[in-house]
Amino acid sequence: MLDAYPSRALGWVAYFKSNSDREAKLHFDSTNEIHLRPALRDALVRTLQRFNLGESGEGEYLKKFAAKTGDHTYCRAIELFVAEEQTHSRWFGLLLDKLDAPRLEKHWSDAIFTRVRRAGGLHFELVTFLTAEIVGQKFFSQLARNCPDTLCSAVFSQVVRDESAHIAFHIGTLRHAFGGQSLLKRLRWHYQWKFMLTCAIAIVCLDQADIFRQLRLSRKEFAAHCFETFGVVSKRIWAGQSQGSGLIAGQPATRPAQ
Repeated sequence: MLDAYPSRALGWVAYFKSNSDREAKLHFDSTNEIHLRPALRDALVRTLQRFNLGESGEGEYLKKFAAKTGDHTYCRAIELFVAEEQTHSRWFGLLLDKLDAPRLEKHWSDAIFTRVRRAGGLHFELVTFLTAEIVGQKFFSQLARNCPDTLCSAVFSQVVRDESAHIAFHIGTLRHAFGGQSLLKRLRWHYQWKFMLTCAIAIVCLDQADIFRQLRLSRKEFAAHCFETFGVVSKRIWAGQSQGSGLIAGQPATRPAQ
């Protein structure tokens, strides 16, 4: 449940530090190869390449904006959050190694995300990150449930759990920042954010068409789950409502029987 996560920066620092041992549980060394049918293998490679690049950033703009708050504990929490994102990138890179596939140096989707999140200040960047966390959580949840490879499924499940915590982390900051907004300003942020989410969903559905097709994933279900979580998250930020928070908390995804 969302309420199980820390509510203050100091608690998040402790949480992120305690979460640093999760890689050992994935057992990357337990197998040397990932065996998939060729079409699925190629589709998965493209997915891993995109997200390996997308989560590899140093978060310099985010750290700079966080530093302006003067809250050193929050700055440390942001550093640890960025480190977790980079860890996801490294995991995707390790899976690419096992698939004997190269990394990407650039991609149009990453360029768009970087440009958008740098268009405003700290709060705009957090909303952009939160959009990516929601979309990533729902996308990898579907992959974890449907990918036939045990290691890939385990990695995707852990990413889902991490993204769930990241959503809760950003909610706390934005709830405090947006707490005194007028109705007009709140509506402007809400619909601007919803438009951003719609664009992000469309980009994933377009860019990841091959993996959706190969694993028979439902784009409609994916989009519906993203918007459902958006509704819950926006209520938490602006109204402090906890009803439905279970939609945010990631549960360990399991693979279907093969």
